[in-house]
Amino acid sequence: FAYYAKHAAVVKLSNFMPVKRARAHNEPGGMPLGINADSVRSNALFPNDPIRNELESIAVAALVYDQLWFGTYMSGGVGFTQYASATYTDNILEDFCYKGCEIGLDYAGGEMASLKGDKLNMDILEEIIRAENDYALTQYEAYPTVAESHFGGSVRACCAAAGCGSAVACATGLTQPTLSAWSLSQLGHYERIGRLGFFGYDLQDQATANCSYSYQSDEGMPFEMRGVNYPN
Repeated sequence: FAYYAKHAAVVKLSNFMPVKRARAHNEPGGMPLGINADSVRSNALFPNDPIRNELESIAVAALVYDQLWFGTYMSGGVGFTQYASATYTDNILEDFCYKGCEIGLDYAGGEMASLKGDKLNMDILEEIIRAENDYALTQYEAYPTVAESHFGGSVRACCAAAGCGSAVACATGLTQPTLSAWSLSQLGHYERIGRLGFFGYDLQDQATANCSYSYQSDEGMPFEMRGVNYPN
């Protein structure tokens, strides 16, 4: 990994990014999310625990995208370090994701990825997302140390959204509704709290909502092919 990070001109890891979002060629931000997910080993070692695989993928993504790429080119300081470390320094996100999967399976009759076809509609998705979002946000209100650990509203918004994504992923096994679950969680959080955090984050935290199903050039692609430069 250190070799890749220091010799980006030699090892091609990423797709080309929009010029205004890239400092140079082969930026970590251009690495497709599908490749990030495939780079972790939990799926092979623990095939019956998809949430563990998800959490490991999130931890890698937080390091590569938030700390190595976004934090260095956009903000500097400790903000994005805190933003990323919340994904792998305690079991709060783990609790949200496993609870989300439990909720999703309740709606899917206990069978993983079975809520599809005629059984899948927006009303059911909204119920699943609201149930998980309510659980996650209630933890921050009931236990002040949880909010202290996830310092910053944007961090909390993303962790709650990850739990909602887990719920829909376990129920449906589909990536596009899962992406929409993330977006709807952000909107529900915004409605409940009044904002997500520092005002500058509201744009990027809600940017996915209008293009979850958009397959236009710089506005969206199938999830596995997207990088964090989508939407732009």
